[in-house]
Amino acid sequence: MSQLWDITRRFDVVIAGTGHRNIVKEDYGEIARCLHGELKTIAEQCGSAVVLTGLAQGADMLIADVATEVGLPYIGVLAYPLEQFRSSFDDEYALKKLDGYVERAFCTVIAQDVEQDFPNRRTICDYESYCYRQEGIELARCCDILVALWDGKPPKSRYGCGTVEVVDFALNGHACAPDVKRPVLWIKCRRQGDVQSNTTYRYITANAVSGADVAELCTSQTPQRYFCLSRFSSALLSARVN
Repeated sequence: MSQLWDITRRFDVVIAGTGHRNIVKEDYGEIARCLHGELKTIAEQCGSAVVLTGLAQGADMLIADVATEVGLPYIGVLAYPLEQFRSSFDDEYALKKLDGYVERAFCTVIAQDVEQDFPNRRTICDYESYCYRQEGIELARCCDILVALWDGKPPKSRYGCGTVEVVDFALNGHACAPDVKRPVLWIKCRRQGDVQSNTTYRYITANAVSGADVAELCTSQTPQRYFCLSRFSSALLSARVN
């Protein structure tokens, strides 16, 4: 397994975060309130917890902020080495923010390349998308539950790695980790350009969407909230309906 896997085994529960970089900023407060309550509940019910975040601008940094507010440590899971990652930020203010998040992190790690033996891996997508794809797979396989700040729309490409692909890795597994089936806390949110404010949240599980299109079924499920964390005794597993 990877360095991240070894580090996260020290904690009772591992919560990974994924989401869009361009979430509508006016919605941050409502999203943070939803996330704060859920992280606090998970932490209180399940013992020591840690949050994994890619530390990109937008959702990743918001997730790190809420984790800090709740009192949970977070690990920065970077798509590529820090100096290279810093070069993807477009201004000094953003870079200062990133450096602050790195300084406050429990630690930072580089996502393992789990598809290095995948045929034609360098031709399926561009280098940046490939690195983020490895990050998404790493987040999904190392967590017990995934938090997704997602607009609910389908993926834009087959082999890239946006939020919906990470959700799919968590719910349905991946060729490199076929047995990974993680519950997802989906917080539906707007991206820049969307008009209607419709922040909602629900828990979805792998058996609810197995073998089907994630975006299609996520919007049609009866809203339910699940605590079905893979590394816990049955006494700690419960399901609740909104």
